[in-house]
Amino acid sequence: MKIIFKNTKPRQIKKKSRHKKMKGNKYTGIKFTIKVKKLVHQIRLLVGMTEADFNLLYVRIIKKLFRFYRSLVSDILQAVIRALKRRRGYLLPVGSDSEVSFREHEVWTYAVFTATVLQCLMLICPDQSIEHLKNIIPSQGLLWLKRHSVLIEQWNAYLLDHDATVFAELIHIRLEKEDESESISFSSF
Repeated sequence: MKIIFKNTKPRQIKKKSRHKKMKGNKYTGIKFTIKVKKLVHQIRLLVGMTEADFNLLYVRIIKKLFRFYRSLVSDILQAVIRALKRRRGYLLPVGSDSEVSFREHEVWTYAVFTATVLQCLMLICPDQSIEHLKNIIPSQGLLWLKRHSVLIEQWNAYLLDHDATVFAELIHIRLEKEDESESISFSSF
């Protein structure tokens, strides 16, 4: 006995894509300009973190920068990229063995990133306290930095008085204001 179904159409089987479709921006929430997207991507490559961690720790700061300092965010990110490129040539913490340096690579890179951002903000907003400016850093990021005593001592020393720590060697920023204009840019020296 054979059963025949009439008026049935063969179903089309859709191939599943290996890639998730993302709505909107890769870095969800704020629509970055093309230039800022390229800079964020370059930072992501220099940092070498997973995308989830990068979004949690780095992109949150970049979103806040973009929201409050939109016209200066590309200059700030370029200063960050220069510092991160310099950081690649250092085994941090200074004087540690290669195992410790490898284990703490990501947290020291994050410290260079945050110190550069905060240094730029201190130049832009000299009347703001460093404690107020630290609010741009996610609480998870601050807790991560505080777990490393040598790192947090040097990080705070650099931010408070630009002490001759390794951060002073990595972060070279100066503010350039054009005469009577609102244009500000950062340059390395």
